[in-house]
Amino acid sequence: MGGKVAQQGKVLMVTAEDSKNAIHRRLNLIMSPDQHKKLIGNLFIVPLPDAGGTRPLLECVGGHYLMTAAWDDFCNNVIKMGILCSFMDPWQAVAAVDANDPAAGQCYWSSVSQLCAETKSAHLTSHHMRKGGEIDGIASARAAIRGSSALVDGSRLSYALWPAMADDRIMTEQVLGTPLGPLDLIHGAVVKSNDFGMSDVATYVRDRVSGLLIDCSEQLAEQIEEANTLPASAMHETVLEATVRWDRGVPFSKAPQSDRWIGAWIMHQFKCSRPVAIKYLREWISRGELVQEWCKEIRSNGLRGR
Repeated sequence: MGGKVAQQGKVLMVTAEDSKNAIHRRLNLIMSPDQHKKLIGNLFIVPLPDAGGTRPLLECVGGHYLMTAAWDDFCNNVIKMGILCSFMDPWQAVAAVDANDPAAGQCYWSSVSQLCAETKSAHLTSHHMRKGGEIDGIASARAAIRGSSALVDGSRLSYALWPAMADDRIMTEQVLGTPLGPLDLIHGAVVKSNDFGMSDVATYVRDRVSGLLIDCSEQLAEQIEEANTLPASAMHETVLEATVRWDRGVPFSKAPQSDRWIGAWIMHQFKCSRPVAIKYLREWISRGELVQEWCKEIRSNGLRGR
């Protein structure tokens, strides 16, 4: 997230969904045996599926939200072990409550704040986002977080991760020269913070071997900007070609579904992507460089150069 590591210490992670085998498989993918040894005494992971199952940390009793004895045990272990950073994954699996009730989120974060204040430690909790529907920015990412807004507002900082839109993925595939699956290109941003404003949207590409998300924001921004830019002569060449075809009685079409679509010619001529061709085409038409008129030869509309 662009900051510096100010302090190092012990980390405790509780996973409510991942098993011991899954955790070790992932660790072995992202580090060498020598690096693995450094974790001894510093990283503690408790896979609840292999440790007796999930126990709720938060529950509703008689209409009132209360932290459970399992939460007290968790806090006692954080204190006893001298944990600097604890992590709960995910929230819904350890909260036997309605995520849409603001009181549930308020109760949980109040208890977390108390733990952090008393132990001088940090605590992270993961939470799911709604499935379905495309997210096109920070505002819609925040709105896509499941449950009441209190789950976001009660934290000191919330960071959202969401799959890139299809057009962004297609563009990045062309820039990188490699196919990307729906979860291989991810956007991320701070959607709530008590200490500083919203961050810029970062772009992450999933590493093929480790599965980790690698921040490629700066690299991709430069390459995509270059790929998104047509040469200065592109408009003149396109207008000239449109004029020639109009005079021949076989004009370009404005409609993408047509076999005479001008965008296909732009893509082939300038080796650009479909979104880039559409962007420039709209600009040239709005400026009147390309004009749609009725063509008698084909008895249909066509594009001619101004």
